[in-house]
Amino acid sequence: MSRAEEYLLVIGIFQGTLLFALLCLDSRSSTASRILGLLCLLMASAFLMPFLQLSDRSALQILAGVMFCFPAAGGGLAFLYCRSALLGSVLKPRDSLLFLPWLGCQLLTADFTFSDPGAMLRWINGAPASSWRLQAAEYLLFAQAFGFAAATIRMTWCYRRQASAT
Repeated sequence: MSRAEEYLLVIGIFQGTLLFALLCLDSRSSTASRILGLLCLLMASAFLMPFLQLSDRSALQILAGVMFCFPAAGGGLAFLYCRSALLGSVLKPRDSLLFLPWLGCQLLTADFTFSDPGAMLRWINGAPASSWRLQAAEYLLFAQAFGFAAATIRMTWCYRRQASAT
């Protein structure tokens, strides 16, 4: 990794964490702002991944393996953000179902992450999957992204059509 890439990653980590603090810790923040803050923190953690992968400490490698599934929560958070921003709706307990892809990804990769974090990092960096569960986790990451993107576009389009009718 070049110095320029390292600087860009560090700037991304700093900005994501700062935006998280500004959006979530202000008492005047709306639900949509707090969800957007969580998305910023999620992106900041993604920028942290290359540094964790370079570490030879097993605890940091385990953390990198756990953080690999974080993008599976991004689709649900983005959908909740758009819904809260457009409709002004509050969060409900059933909204936690949107994080099932993230939970599924964590469960599929948990034994690999904790038993051999080095092998998990090799897979994250492009080595072929040694198990059907790793392949399923990889497909789950992509499927949830396209699924939540389609649901968000549909919700936005329906809201726009309803707003133009009034």
